[in-house]
Amino acid sequence: MGPLLKKMARGVQDGYEERHQAQTVSQIRDFMKKLSKLQHEHKSLSLHVGLAERIQRLTSLPAFHKRLECACGRSRRPNPNPNPNPNP
Repeated sequence: MGPLLKKMARGVQDGYEERHQAQTVSQIRDFMKKLSKLQHEHKSLSLHVGLAERIQRLTSLPAFHKRLECACGRSRRPNPNPNPNPNP
């Protein structure tokens, strides 16, 4: 997930940097057309980075691993009644 978010952040940053290259009215107008999309992508990226950080914090806690082990342990237990038909 990290490399993807980093790539997206670089794209947003590069988009914002285009404003320094805009010298003519036409170039400034083109940048302004892109600005709304860049701002939306920036906001979305911030949200995803925040979510990824929170998920990472929560999944690194010992309590999370303990719950995961319990959940996996329950799913691995053999069925005490392997015969689904009660009338053999």
